[in-house]
Amino acid sequence: MKQLSSLALVMGCTTIDKTEHETLLALLNQGTSSSDTAKDTSSHSEETGTPSEGFNSHFINFTESDQFIHFGEIDALSTVLDWTHDWSISFYLPQDLSSTDAALTLMRNGENWLGLSPNEEGFDLYLSNQGDSDNNIIVAEFFESLDGNSRITITHNAADSAILLYINGNSLTDDAVQSPQSNGTVGEVSVGQATGTSRAQNWTSGLDNMFVTNNTLSRSEVGFAASDDDISQYVWYEQVVGWWLMGEDSFPTVQDRKYGNHGSFENGVEDNFVSY
Repeated sequence: MKQLSSLALVMGCTTIDKTEHETLLALLNQGTSSSDTAKDTSSHSEETGTPSEGFNSHFINFTESDQFIHFGEIDALSTVLDWTHDWSISFYLPQDLSSTDAALTLMRNGENWLGLSPNEEGFDLYLSNQGDSDNNIIVAEFFESLDGNSRITITHNAADSAILLYINGNSLTDDAVQSPQSNGTVGEVSVGQATGTSRAQNWTSGLDNMFVTNNTLSRSEVGFAASDDDISQYVWYEQVVGWWLMGEDSFPTVQDRKYGNHGSFENGVEDNFVSY
């Protein structure tokens, strides 16, 4: 895999180049351990919802500029995209992302947001802690394409303020992207919804089989997630705080397969729940 090319901090119209960051701690780069591969055979009596037999029979296609998934303020999701906590976000990309001049907002938690922006040479990763402000947006450039039929995983380690990005279980860089040094106000959680900044827009592509955790997945754990649609069989499933198969339920419900942290697809129609 080609490595991260550059990192910049955008402050209004001024771009400041930054040096490459140190490699993550050995803990994040560890190989496969017995705990990674161990399957969890215990019951989850507190959970609601059961994974379907066909994990990728449907996906949600975001076709209009105002469509998004709304979760609201849910305690279990409150640490995701909180820059003071560990977390991981993973999703299946059923189709290529279209090139855009702005970031496609993947996920928001209050003023904190994360987006992806394809370009002719690869894509950019956008990170922010200031909601609808164009200031202090971190942009990291990658020379890899975001192709359809891929699993994208993004992990955050709060102790190092470090972001790693993986495609199909493969890390795109050995150096971590530095996340925002301070936290914005957290609150409403959504997927695909942009803030008021001119540098971001709502997600305009497909999403499927998305999950979030309240820890930093290791490289080997990310690899297992990329190779198996049924994540419930692994020990690290205990750290999963939301798992949505996308489009498998009655419109507009986006059902959480684990704890019942359901979302609602806003401003859409039944045809947005698409079968493969």
